[in-house]
Amino acid sequence: MGFREALSNAPGNLTSSELRISEVLLGDRRGAPLFTAAQLAERANVHESTVVRFAQKLGYAGYLALRLELASDSLGPTLKIEKQPGSEESSLNRVLRGQIEVLEKVSEHVPQSTIDGAMKALLGADRVFLAANGLAGPLADFFARKIALLGIPSTVIHQTGTELGHQLATVGTRDIVLFFLLSTEYESISAFEGVLLEQGTTVVFVTDQPILALQPKAQYVLAVPRSELKHGVFVVLATICYAMDYSLMQQLAAADPEVED
Repeated sequence: MGFREALSNAPGNLTSSELRISEVLLGDRRGAPLFTAAQLAERANVHESTVVRFAQKLGYAGYLALRLELASDSLGPTLKIEKQPGSEESSLNRVLRGQIEVLEKVSEHVPQSTIDGAMKALLGADRVFLAANGLAGPLADFFARKIALLGIPSTVIHQTGTELGHQLATVGTRDIVLFFLLSTEYESISAFEGVLLEQGTTVVFVTDQPILALQPKAQYVLAVPRSELKHGVFVVLATICYAMDYSLMQQLAAADPEVED
């Protein structure tokens, strides 16, 4: 739907406080998704609870849902799946079109310079750690096998919670950690991210959460878009893994002409 459309469809007239909130959000397209409810309230000179009620008035479950909408708006138009004319479209064709549309948009969201920078850091690291769990687990395993063929060893971490903390406690300042994150998994590792960054460890995110690219803490964020289907993102993230692998091959070849790609 988009924030502007939600705003235009708001029930009744907006209050003066709500108008100030709207002006703040519309006035900073890139920065708006980064505002916490407290920060937005301060900028609009309203109470924090007014921000939450404003989001709900527009039809969002809460302010977090509004922020995610703002992040999507700031990254470009929503990817639409248009039904082909004629008979009912097959599930296969629907998914294929969704994947194609997302793949065509990936380069707009993931700069090649970010991929190359992350892989340069990987080549310069003492040790490589790949952290993922659940559905993202196979992505880490796949990338580990790809870089192993290039002679780059890595440690894959599939644990969560306390066990993940124990594993990450062995990571050093000259190491690199690649997190493969799906959906809302960022909240479960955000505390570990802070510790790693404070000690000087290089952190890379490979994720389907575009908002992380707008408020990067990690040195490298490779955040892919999603289609309107809201699933099937595994294919796009696997594409990023291929792109990272190819970047490694190119950089190794540049350093040693005998390395073939």
